[in-house]
Amino acid sequence: MTGYYPRDEERAGYRAARDTEALNASYERFLRTGQIQSYGAGPAGEPIRPAVGGNAGYPVDERSMMAARGMDSRNIGYGGGMQEPPLPPDASNTLYIEGIPTGCTRREVSHIFRPFVGFREVRLVNKEPKHPGGDPIVLCFVDFAEATQAAIAMDALQGYKFDEHDRNSSNLRLQFARFTGPRGNSGPGGPRGRR
Repeated sequence: MTGYYPRDEERAGYRAARDTEALNASYERFLRTGQIQSYGAGPAGEPIRPAVGGNAGYPVDERSMMAARGMDSRNIGYGGGMQEPPLPPDASNTLYIEGIPTGCTRREVSHIFRPFVGFREVRLVNKEPKHPGGDPIVLCFVDFAEATQAAIAMDALQGYKFDEHDRNSSNLRLQFARFTGPRGNSGPGGPRGRR
């Protein structure tokens, strides 16, 4: 229609500027308070709660999941971030797990560890019992990308009851795997024994 000029609110550029202003105000509020304000509504009119590492729309209760790593390797997240716990000198990116039932599969163990950041793989080794008529021994190793990620999983799952429906189910006991030395030909005639 000739001679018709739309109001400022109806133009797309104006609407984008208003959205940007609201976003900037929200970001400024986040920088001041360390809290994210959501503008939507979740189920039954509840506010949507932002989550880092959890299911979207649900609150994150674990302190270990409430921090994210920035590109410069500093922690960023809620409340200004959190410091990583100091690692013991024997820390490694592999955990040794005790308390795995004898009939357990790699897949079942993987389901427990898969939600943790940095999870790589599960290795199960079934050994014959030490005594005749005894239960077979299950050795379980879980690999993570970094030792800090393994430490977070170890802290979260220490004492985890493997089968909550079985009264006699054992609790998991986790520790950093200990490497006794290089594998392969490292005996007296191997590369480390020669001079």
